Amino acid sequence: IIAVSQTTRTDLMQQFNVADNRITTIYSGAPTPVAPIPVTDLPDQYVVVIGTGEGRKNIALLQQTKLPVPLVVIGDTAGGYGYLSAGEKWYVLQHASALLYVSLYEGFGFPPLEAWQANVPVIGSSVGAIPEICGPAALYINPYSSTDLVNAVTTVLTDTALRQQLIRSGQERVRQFQWEHTARVTLQVLHSAYFRP
Repeated sequence: IIAVSQTTRTDLMQQFNVADNRITTIYSGAPTPVAPIPVTDLPDQYVVVIGTGEGRKNIALLQQTKLPVPLVVIGDTAGGYGYLSAGEKWYVLQHASALLYVSLYEGFGFPPLEAWQANVPVIGSSVGAIPEICGPAALYINPYSSTDLVNAVTTVLTDTALRQQLIRSGQERVRQFQWEHTARVTLQVLHSAYFRP
């Protein structure tokens, strides 16, 4: 069994009683950036969330919280910009003041990797695989706390030194997620499983 994170690996072991030596954790690679395509009617300054209407994405909390700047929601979510092309998504990311990734659970998570590639700081949830994937390259909050959320957004908007630190950490962190490594280790696992005695 291949798991996309240690968090997912642990969940598999606990939920399905799978032996630890049957599961290998292999991180995915970072998405490949594409040429940005302008999106009209964006606020001058905003924070962005990428996600679906699933409850675990915690978008309801974001939409109900009075943030210091507008929230731009992209993806399959009511009240947002809806689905955008890959180029439009990169444009929205590149012009955002921060990515909000405050899900109640994630097994991996591509949006932070995309934000880092766009030189955008990440505000992340302190639960699920988000701390595992983001490491020191995110400002963490309690995903159930509107106060935490407002404080974090305000901090990222006003603390220039922290903002630059998060961007630099993100640039370093994203280099750890390479598809070449993912493919090589996946082939090793498949090979060992095929030839298992």
